[in-house]
Amino acid sequence: MELVFLPPYSPDLNPQEQIWDELRERFFSSRLFKSLQAVIETAAGGLQQLESMPALIKSLSHRNWILNAF
Repeated sequence: MELVFLPPYSPDLNPQEQIWDELRERFFSSRLFKSLQAVIETAAGGLQQLESMPALIKSLSHRNWILNAF
């Protein structure tokens, strides 16, 4: 096993960044939260909504190199 460190921003190597960007843009943009609990609830609700859109998740995170690695 060899550890390889990714650059700070590498969306092609780390596709989960695309999902977090989508979550941030759809559910957190231009909002002010009154508490940490409100942030947690918004994140949970946003992730549940994204979970119900598998085609969107696939389009955001699909990388041929990942499929070919297995």
